Amino acid sequence: MWKAARNTVRLTCSACRSVAHASCQARVSAPRVISSATPCPTGCRALSSSSTSSTAVTSTSSDGRFLTVAWQAGGESRYPFIYLRDNCTCSECFHELSSMRTVEIMADGIDADISPSGVESTATGVRITWPNGHVSDFTNAWLREHTLSTQPKDHGLGRFQRPAAQPWLASTFSPPVFGLDAMMSNENVQYDILDNLYKSGIVVVKGCGTEPMPNEVYEKLGMLQDTAFGLFWLVEARADPNNLAYSPKAFPLHTDLPYLKNTPGTLLLHCLRQAPTGGHTFLTDGFAVAAKLREENPLWYDLFSRVPVTWHQLGYDPTSDRHYHYEFAQPILNVDRHGELYKVCFSVAARGSFLSIKEDDVHDFYHGYLRWMQLCKSPEHRYEVRLEPGDMLIINDQRIAHGRDAISDTREKGRCLRGCYLSWDDVDSRFRHLYYKLKKA
Repeated sequence: MWKAARNTVRLTCSACRSVAHASCQARVSAPRVISSATPCPTGCRALSSSSTSSTAVTSTSSDGRFLTVAWQAGGESRYPFIYLRDNCTCSECFHELSSMRTVEIMADGIDADISPSGVESTATGVRITWPNGHVSDFTNAWLREHTLSTQPKDHGLGRFQRPAAQPWLASTFSPPVFGLDAMMSNENVQYDILDNLYKSGIVVVKGCGTEPMPNEVYEKLGMLQDTAFGLFWLVEARADPNNLAYSPKAFPLHTDLPYLKNTPGTLLLHCLRQAPTGGHTFLTDGFAVAAKLREENPLWYDLFSRVPVTWHQLGYDPTSDRHYHYEFAQPILNVDRHGELYKVCFSVAARGSFLSIKEDDVHDFYHGYLRWMQLCKSPEHRYEVRLEPGDMLIINDQRIAHGRDAISDTREKGRCLRGCYLSWDDVDSRFRHLYYKLKKA
């Protein structure tokens, strides 16, 4: 039922090695409009002697506030001089290993309208001399990578771009599968797991055993995120459940904890025991459903992306001995300033009664909501699998809705999943670290 993931091709870098910068020997595609100049994706601010010049500084603006660079293959880029002075790449202005600034431009008396005393093209880029005699060198690669633009920067990740999501339909989808031993011993496998998590939103790790695993296993992929339910919790039928997840009844499709402002990015469910009957897990790609909804009725999609819905949950968790009363309002579909969808929030159980919406829009909202639920449950979108003991399901909880059918068992012998969360910030950090360390292309 599970399909093994295909290995990715790995390339090494020629750019950073030329300056022996051990912290960022990496490889990315060369800018299309520059010959072989290869930017350092880590932002290491060292000069690369291997970058052959294919740029020419043709002019500066008449008021002396901009540097204009013409690229060999066509096109121009403009850089305000204050931006270049603020981002001087020399070791006096930046701490190279951490890529952190060491100069505060206000404290250093730098004017926002600063103009250089000299600009010259070099074999590797551009050299700028400032009025106080300070010299800044910028490689062709750095200039190309730092071209100013209003294009999306992947939801606050800056230069780093997550692998693009690949929405799927249930009829053609099969989650990628990895082994625990390989994950623990091989950083390339850890990278591939996260790469597939970004793309499909779902990964399965097999061979995890039927006993709780130590924290170090999960931290191969990111840092554990604590919640009111503790670092770990057991999803199993309870005699007096304080949460619908602990009931033997069917649990409808949902994303976890939409009532948190910083919803966990990654949900991990380790199957310790399975029910004699039932216990099938349902998975729906929220990104694919959103695309379908937008295609069918743009008005419904628009309402879902701008109308805040109140999500809430309150209670007491005996395992963590914590009382909680969560409430937060956010749309079902979260989009960035460019209109790109990056997070889905959906939970029948946690949806509150408050809507920030005009009365005349309520009927359209509910028409859209009913269609959303219909699509999520449809055979076209709902993928079904029965986890086996020793399987660990990893899902992007800001994209993939999950649920299950009813189970008939007892706590001693029935279905039991051990769950935890990893935050997207730490998953992104781990992936970024592996990307540069393993010289991915």
